[in-house]
Amino acid sequence: MTKTQLLELIDHEIQWLYYYAHWDARAQLNENSKIYDMRMMGYTKRVIPLWQRCAPCLIRSERPITELTDVSQLEKTNMNNRDVNMTPLEVGMIIFPEMRKEFIKRLKGDS
Repeated sequence: MTKTQLLELIDHEIQWLYYYAHWDARAQLNENSKIYDMRMMGYTKRVIPLWQRCAPCLIRSERPITELTDVSQLEKTNMNNRDVNMTPLEVGMIIFPEMRKEFIKRLKGDS
């Protein structure tokens, strides 16, 4: 995976989270918030967890993902096994800590 591909997946996820997460929950986000602790807006046809509804895929790595992880070590995977895989936004918040404020700002709608 390249950095551009990861950022495209993150962009997709942010757009969907902006739509499906409750506006009040998004407004309370900060840099230490867990993104998928937000509550969903109340009028969807089917109740599906936000991570499953908004993430285009899950990301996996053979090694634990840290700030030092090389993006080329990451792989897209299907939507199974959330215990060991993360969404692109969760990965982006770890790998690109300097962009964390920007991601939160976009989720809040401040950009």
